[in-house]
Amino acid sequence: MGSSERELPAQAWPSRRGRIGARTSLILYCVAILIPAILSLSIAYQWNHVFASIVSVLNIVFMAMMLSQFALSSRGRWLYRLMGIDHAMSLHRRIGEWIAIFFFLHPFLIVLPRLWFAPELVWSDLWLSFTQTSVATGVYAWMILIVWTLVSIAKAKAGLSFEAWRYSHTIGFGVVAVLGVLHAIDVGRHGQLQPLFNWIWIAGGTAAVLAALWGLTGRARAMDARTFRLVEVRKASASDWELVLENDLRLPFAFEAGQFAWIGATRSALLRDEHPFSIASAPSELPVLRFVIRELGDFTRQLSRLKPGSRIRVDGPYGDFSLAGRSARGVLLIAGGAGIAPMLGLLRDLAPDQARLPIRLLYGNRTASQLVAQDELRALEARLPDFRQVIALEQTDAAVGAHHHGRMDPDFLKAHLPPHEEIAGCLIFVCGPPVMVEHVVAHLIRLGVPKRVIVYEEFGF
Repeated sequence: MGSSERELPAQAWPSRRGRIGARTSLILYCVAILIPAILSLSIAYQWNHVFASIVSVLNIVFMAMMLSQFALSSRGRWLYRLMGIDHAMSLHRRIGEWIAIFFFLHPFLIVLPRLWFAPELVWSDLWLSFTQTSVATGVYAWMILIVWTLVSIAKAKAGLSFEAWRYSHTIGFGVVAVLGVLHAIDVGRHGQLQPLFNWIWIAGGTAAVLAALWGLTGRARAMDARTFRLVEVRKASASDWELVLENDLRLPFAFEAGQFAWIGATRSALLRDEHPFSIASAPSELPVLRFVIRELGDFTRQLSRLKPGSRIRVDGPYGDFSLAGRSARGVLLIAGGAGIAPMLGLLRDLAPDQARLPIRLLYGNRTASQLVAQDELRALEARLPDFRQVIALEQTDAAVGAHHHGRMDPDFLKAHLPPHEEIAGCLIFVCGPPVMVEHVVAHLIRLGVPKRVIVYEEFGF
């Protein structure tokens, strides 16, 4: 990035957050969900074969994982301060996939030994599953789990709005959790031997329901009390809007450049219209807060209807997409589409004090009409001696001047990476649509970029 001739000292940015890392978060999560399984091993039970004991332990582990899902998605500040919303939501999505797969296989794993040793009893067992109350709770939970999993996968194709899906997702899986707890208490062999073990599921189920209620109502009431005034809403490009808010009530609000917040515009957060958007302004601009939002869904298509003076709910800040707690001799920003929003926040925060720091912005879009803040970025190029913007367009446009025609492929990235000996001292931020982020991060790693210098964020909440 042009710093090899003059070795710049690493610039360090202090962190205002005392959070644990992703690895520590995962370790603590694993310890928490394994506690019921470990306790179950202390209960003496005579199993007929090894397969049954393994399935029993897995049932307990995955039951604990399912109940933990409600805490991970509740947006509880204590949890996100501890492990970060990025780690919590990523864990929530990945664990959710494993839970769906395991519990889909659960009845087949239970029947498998019977099918092997006494196949003539399989059909009678199946009949009892639908007629015996204690077993039926598990069957109903299994059926609802399948339906809600399919709805989650196909929500976009089904035309289900984000708000409707979020409510149905929480309520549907809440019902699954309650039925699952009842099923575990009724048929769980450990609870039959040691009734105290059932209180683990009762406590876990109660905590899950409370977390779900907090996510549906408690968080909503908290958001209703945190409103900013809408100063301006204007087109930032052919596909993007800029919202300018003011913290006119002087509510406690501080953020790090690059973080995001949930915002909502209806009269109550109970209507669940809040969505996460990256903050495009610098902390020094407070009490003014700026968002650059791409017009993609039901909520964003209604932005033009907002009127100055309206009250906008703001819940945040969240996220680890910032310079805080990191150091670098150079910064490379890679933005795709709406991913320019947090990059603008980072640039606006860096510009006043980091004129000597080498900074590059690789900015990709389909067309030139979707480019945001070009006048401001060109002014930064003229003012900062070591800042450059490189534009990549899928549809070439002579009016833009020199730019890359095509997507951010490995050749493009390689051409604009710092020299190999400097990469370890840089920070590389990547933000944009999930597919773009996935591909760019994979390309960077294959090009020899250390994972530790890559900070990325997907628009996939």
